[in-house]
Amino acid sequence: MNIQFLVAVLTVLALPTVVDAQMLQDTKVNVMNTSVRKEGKDVLLDLDMDLSNLHLPANRGLVFTPMFINPADTLKLPAAEIMGKDRYIYYQRTRQTATPDPALVVRRRNGKRQTVHYSYVVPFKNWMCQSELTMGEGLCGCTQTLLSSRPLQSLRSLAFAPEAWNFRYAYIQPGEEDVKRRMQAGSARLNFAVSSSVVVPGYENNPVELGKIRRTIEAIQDDPDMKITGITLHGYASPDGAYHRNLVLSRRRTQALVSWLCRQYHFPKDLFQVDWTAEDWQGVREYVDRGTLPQREEVLSVIDSRRAPDDKEGYLKKCYPRSYRILVDSVYPALRRTDYTVNYSIRKFNLEEARSIVRTHPQKLSLIEMYRVAQSYRPGSEDFNQVFDVAVRMYPDSKLANLNAANAALSRGDTVSAERFLSRTGDSPEAENARGILAVRKGDAEKAKYYFKKSAAAGLDAAGYNLQELLKNQ
Repeated sequence: MNIQFLVAVLTVLALPTVVDAQMLQDTKVNVMNTSVRKEGKDVLLDLDMDLSNLHLPANRGLVFTPMFINPADTLKLPAAEIMGKDRYIYYQRTRQTATPDPALVVRRRNGKRQTVHYSYVVPFKNWMCQSELTMGEGLCGCTQTLLSSRPLQSLRSLAFAPEAWNFRYAYIQPGEEDVKRRMQAGSARLNFAVSSSVVVPGYENNPVELGKIRRTIEAIQDDPDMKITGITLHGYASPDGAYHRNLVLSRRRTQALVSWLCRQYHFPKDLFQVDWTAEDWQGVREYVDRGTLPQREEVLSVIDSRRAPDDKEGYLKKCYPRSYRILVDSVYPALRRTDYTVNYSIRKFNLEEARSIVRTHPQKLSLIEMYRVAQSYRPGSEDFNQVFDVAVRMYPDSKLANLNAANAALSRGDTVSAERFLSRTGDSPEAENARGILAVRKGDAEKAKYYFKKSAAAGLDAAGYNLQELLKNQ
């Protein structure tokens, strides 16, 4: 899928000198200082909207949407929403707007001189050679509902020279997450008195171990963007002692931790999922398998046997006393633990919020939220590339994140990073197209043809375009 990337920046400025003004008749808003120019592979638009003659009722809003139009295609840009006082207060409370992800929301201060500056950059497309810049207008009610729209008003006719060939990158837009579910996990090795299942916070190293769990819970609980949805605890005992006793002890100690957390945080008990393992023989095996325990192979044979747990322990103690003593002293203490997982959800963020959060707390954003942030910047810019780099750091196992990061790297000529990302993208048509671009950048036309043909045969239009342009430019 070929994606057009837009970046729109709007700011409230002091009123400039009125030059080249066109009045939008229905709203008495003057559009002035309109500039549309082609620079390299991009088209840049700048314009000012003078709101000084606009009187906007408190519960109403106006939506202004710049568009490029010609008979072949239309490109609608992010809207500028101008709101009356009450409607702006409603927006601040609910973050609800009349259009999806407007570029800016501005409160109209009636009776005062006020100008909004609109600027955006879009990749040039050949259909724009003979096109028209227009402005759409819409009226909104107090609940952000679009009440009416007005005919498009032409601002300027455009004429550009066709662009020479440039690569078509096939970025993939991530799917929506209905609920952003996340988790944090850890392990705590609580100490209990012999045969006891009472959690004593000050006992031995318990302040440190309980602190691990508390920090995990409180980091989520204290963040207004997050909500704990469940906590999983799995208690483990070590193999020393009778199996039945260890089973009872692991269960009681895990349940005791649940009760302690419920008292500390007033959690309902149904928030927890609890399990326990009487004797963690798997943990013993992992240690022996990777270590240098005396008589290692013989010990592994006993662990893997079908003997009952108590029989395994007795056999090890009798036949391999030296190895058994090492296990008891050095391995078993670490096996007595509680593994915990805190599940939580994160609220969704609009574009304005996400642009800030991606720099401070990117782990809160979904891939689609980061993708929208990237679209708000100029393709190939430092900000644009950085968003995809952040996305792949947050989601290193995502084929989609690696593909989009590879495309961003290729667009800035970073073939080393692109090749690394492409090793984790799989063999989708979009990935093969990117491999073709990488081959071109590395001077291997034959390999580029192979990848472009393969991708085009799978139905990707961008690859077909790249192949034809490669053949023309050879």
